[in-house]
Amino acid sequence: MDFEKEHIPSEDNVARFIFKPNHYENDEFRWNKAFQFPKPIEQGESVCWERYAATEQVKHQIGAEILQIIQKRKSDASYMGFRMANVGMIRDLKNARGHGFEVDHKPSEEEGKHHAEVMYFPCQELDLKPTDRAELKEMLEGVFALLAVCNI
Repeated sequence: MDFEKEHIPSEDNVARFIFKPNHYENDEFRWNKAFQFPKPIEQGESVCWERYAATEQVKHQIGAEILQIIQKRKSDASYMGFRMANVGMIRDLKNARGHGFEVDHKPSEEEGKHHAEVMYFPCQELDLKPTDRAELKEMLEGVFALLAVCNI
């Protein structure tokens, strides 16, 4: 299969798959659990590029496939659906110190051609501090739509 990296245009959309209990606390969805952003900052959080998963049904099928992998570690996990966001809106987010986000296509045989990542994009002049990370994560929630519930 061809897994060549492509530029994701700002007018495109990405989906974040939501799982329970991974992204929940006390049966309530928690944004800070949906996007945790591991260190180092070059590592991002997985999203699905809509170019390669154009319909809601295809996105739900991918979510269900990911669930099977998660259930090998957490048998009680369940797939809840996905939340969509526009790539340009993600890239346009900047805090007062100039830090923001990038969305990068990261296809692989393991993850699939649809795989992309949202990652921090720090400004050149300033270090990315924990307060920047927290502020940016909060801003990110504002560009993701409500949950598209899985009905399959």
